[in-house]
Amino acid sequence: MKVLIIGVSAGGPSTLKELFRKVKRLEVPVVVAQHNISEHMEGFVQWLKSEIPWEVVLLDGEMKLEEGKIYIPSGGKDVILRHGMRVAAVPSKSIVAPSIDRLFSSASKVLRENVVAMVLGGLGRDGISGAKDVLRMGGVVIIQKDAQFSYLPNAIGAELPRAMKRNLNEMVLYIESLMNRVWRSGYEKGSRG
Repeated sequence: MKVLIIGVSAGGPSTLKELFRKVKRLEVPVVVAQHNISEHMEGFVQWLKSEIPWEVVLLDGEMKLEEGKIYIPSGGKDVILRHGMRVAAVPSKSIVAPSIDRLFSSASKVLRENVVAMVLGGLGRDGISGAKDVLRMGGVVIIQKDAQFSYLPNAIGAELPRAMKRNLNEMVLYIESLMNRVWRSGYEKGSRG
């Protein structure tokens, strides 16, 4: 099964709201590492639930990934993927939590080519190393080219020329086409299509 992972920092709440309001079909799990709101993560998740049509799960432990759900770790924790299609909120190892690098790297190790990583707006360099891991393992990296806070997507794009650059509307279309490809390919039934 494909999994969509998203790393975002500055400008993230409004960008995530806009992105997921526009997505009409969500047939894979989504895991989000959102910086800069650790102390307000619970409130952010409640707000996002009220703004988008998809189920948003505040993760404070470990659970099995389910299609059509968006997972966000509780405040101060990193979020990682584990074997068995599981997602976990774990103690953070970095200054900034949740760590985009840690999410991307864990997903690339577990899911290999079945990862689609999106980098929305932000500051800093968290995510570069993890994005390299995603590409190295055969996954896809897409960076937002029209981000309000473009430093993070531009930094990843400069280091990873193979990363796709898309505006937010193109990212919506990509998500919907990805979902359709996953649906037709039969991942849900265990076939490799």
